[in-house]
Amino acid sequence: MTSQWQQVARQDWSQAVEQRSVKVLLALPVVVILLSAYLYPVISQSPITTGRFGSFVRGLLRVVIPIVGVLLGYNAIVGDFESGSLLLMLSLPQRRRTIVFARYIARAGLLIIPTVIAVVAGAGLVVYPLGSFEPLSVVMLISIIAGFSATWVSVGVAASTLVATTRRALGLGFATVILFAIVWDTIENVLRGVLLSTDIISGRLPEPIQFVFALSPGNAFSTLITGFVDTTQEVTGAWYLSEWIAAIVLLAWVVGPLAIGVFRFERRDLQ
Repeated sequence: MTSQWQQVARQDWSQAVEQRSVKVLLALPVVVILLSAYLYPVISQSPITTGRFGSFVRGLLRVVIPIVGVLLGYNAIVGDFESGSLLLMLSLPQRRRTIVFARYIARAGLLIIPTVIAVVAGAGLVVYPLGSFEPLSVVMLISIIAGFSATWVSVGVAASTLVATTRRALGLGFATVILFAIVWDTIENVLRGVLLSTDIISGRLPEPIQFVFALSPGNAFSTLITGFVDTTQEVTGAWYLSEWIAAIVLLAWVVGPLAIGVFRFERRDLQ
């Protein structure tokens, strides 16, 4: 099985990197990170550190990475189904889950590798000439961004296994992005505003409600940045609002959609 998935992943990687659209997509998070790293020391107040840079760039990455991740993953399976090449591939001694897993690994790697390189280069821009380098913060920032990237590629690949056309897969993927990257936080802000205006609460939402909204990938990502990267901030509240629970939430978002996609794909009639 190992050689099979490696072969599928290598082939998918080779085909993807040759596409101009993929190169443009991968340039987006790289440009965002490098431009943010250039601007951060200029417009931010002291101390200028690689840890605080994580908090500076996370808002943009919460928007860019979901879009890029879904666009990389949405045609991973259904594109071959539409062209008919999927049936040919399955006629070889390969299991369906092997194909899904290999395609996911290839496309997640496509996003993670240039993003990690951009973070390393960005750390250099932050440090030179007056910034402070915090090696542990950089390592954690790389790990968290990689996990967040893997999450949204997982969502895209899962969408690709659940429907019969690339248009539907793209719609399902972007519906998930809109819900959890935009609407989720809007609902939280509106709810908080209503409760504040009626004097039901005087500050934050009750912690159990905070936990519900913390279940989105973006909020888990932000909590991880606050807890593990930016040493000037800390996560407060109940234990279930901690950065460790956020890590479990983000891991669930990586594994969950992919598991659902594999389960559905293995039972799907492809004729």
